[in-house]
Amino acid sequence: MLLTISYQPIQEIIHSLFFILTITGILFISSPLYAENKWELKKQQHGIQVYTRDTPNSNLKSFKGTVLVTAKLSTLVAVLQDKAAYPQWIFNCVAAKSLKQVNPQEAYSYTVSKLPWPFKNRDSVVRSILKQNKKTKQIVISLIATPNFHPLQANLVRVKTLTGHWILTPKGNGKVSVSNEMMINPAGNLPQWIVNQFAVNSPFHTLSNLQKMLQKPKYKKAKFNRIIN
Repeated sequence: MLLTISYQPIQEIIHSLFFILTITGILFISSPLYAENKWELKKQQHGIQVYTRDTPNSNLKSFKGTVLVTAKLSTLVAVLQDKAAYPQWIFNCVAAKSLKQVNPQEAYSYTVSKLPWPFKNRDSVVRSILKQNKKTKQIVISLIATPNFHPLQANLVRVKTLTGHWILTPKGNGKVSVSNEMMINPAGNLPQWIVNQFAVNSPFHTLSNLQKMLQKPKYKKAKFNRIIN
């Protein structure tokens, strides 16, 4: 009897393994145990903490924002997955849309971010992977740039390097710790003051606006079969 092997599933498995290894490496590199540079608190206001740190072999800053919110995990996931609503709350986002929903956990999205004149706006294509620990209920949404997944657009500069994640950690009594960590290379020649300013303003205003989005009824009512609240 001959054993027939389908090439397509093997190709998909290899592709998935490559992405998992890439994300694992990113998270490992960004972990406190690996990083030589410790997080430095840059802003603390309205319950939001913003940190930055130097990125190895780069003059760019990684940033992290944290806040404690009162919300269900399903509500948070609903907001984060509503790509079309990103301009309502994500800092400097002027346009956004979903490109492809591969499955309930994996998706591709497209966003456009506004920069001050005379610099061109940036656009980015991001692949996101959602995973939940069934025991702790913690949710991690890993993000990585996939610049070639969507055609280049006129008068925009494509972001080619972007890595990060959202971490949603239940704290009991209806509270959830929200953490957003990112490292973005905006591409092109931008003044350092713009880059550094973005590293503080982006997480602060994004998390501040996120808290307002969580109050909207359509997100409060959201339910997901695979999300454990």
